[in-house]
Parts: sequence; structure tokens; C-alpha cells
Amino acid sequence: MRILVTNDDGVFAPGLAALARGLSASFAGIHELIVVAPLTDHSGAGAAVGPVYERESIPYEEVEIPGLADVPTYGIDGPPALAVILA
Repeated sequence: MRILVTNDDGVFAPGLAALARGLSASFAGIHELIVVAPLTDHSGAGAAVGPVYERESIPYEEVEIPGLADVPTYGIDGPPALAVILA
């Protein structure tokens, strides 16, 4: 099973890292874990998709969460719901 970890506080939020570390410790080798979240804090805008029609592409960057080098982690230049759609 693939498990997506995301939030609206951004990919660098400490809570996201804690959750991802806990899931990784519990499910390493059993399930595939991936983290995709906005690059910046979008608290309170969890359902926002944003104006995707104005873009040719959606920038993203690979991010490393300390202690999770083996978990693919991406920060999306956009709101939370867009991060989920792209994931």
C-alpha cells in the first residue's frame, strides 16, 4: 500500500516530520511512504487548489526531512489540495 502524508502547514512543519517518522518506523518495508506538501505554510486553506490554469507547470522541489532520507519527500509551489492532486 502507498501512504501519502501531507498537511496544510508546509513540508517543513515539525508535525509533518514527526508523523512521517512514526509511520516510517512502523511500516518500513511493509508499505510505501511518500510525503507531498506545500513549500510554505497554508494553514486554514487545506481545500485550496489555486489558479492552476495560469501556469504552464507547477514548480516543486525534492526535500529531505532529517531522519527520513529513504522517504521520497516533495514540496509543491502551491496550496495543499493541489499538492494532494499532484501526489
